[in-house]
Parts: sequence; C-alpha cells; structure tokens
Amino acid sequence: MAQRVTVRERIDPAITASLFANYRSSADAVMELVDNAIDSRLAGTPLEVFIQLHPSHFVIEARGGEGMGPAELERNYLRWGGSPKRGRKLLGQY
Repeated sequence: MAQRVTVRERIDPAITASLFANYRSSADAVMELVDNAIDSRLAGTPLEVFIQLHPSHFVIEARGGEGMGPAELERNYLRWGGSPKRGRKLLGQY
C-alpha cells in the first residue's frame, strides 16, 4: 500500500505577488499543476485529477502518475525555480 504524504507549503504574503507574476489568474496557476500531473502520468494507467476547493485553500490530487516520496518532494518540489523535467518533451502549455 502506498504511503500517503501531506505537504502544506506556505508562502510569505510579501512575496506571493512576485512568485505568481507568471500567471494571469489563479485558474492559470491551477492549470499549471494539472499540466504537471499530465507530464508525470504513467503509460497505460488512467490519470485522474481531483480538485477540491475550500474557502481558504484548495487541494489537487493526481492518481496514475509517477508520484514523489518525501525525499523527491524536498529535492524537486520544495525548490523554487528548478525542475528535473527541463529538456524532456512534455505538454508544457502552463
């Protein structure tokens, strides 16, 4: 059975505007996350993306992708500005 890991990322409000300046709207930022799920899908496995909206936050869950454990999250996700996906042929609209 896969281990469930919840990561809550917090961003200082003072820098939020500059971090998200590349997105025209919050919908574009969500589409970027969905695009990342598509890029990480496993061949031959259906990809399911679930989006839950709450008053103060949202949750995006993808099933059928490569996934990341705690070490990969720390190394690849919680590092702003870098990506191990660079150079790969991916969807990349967002």
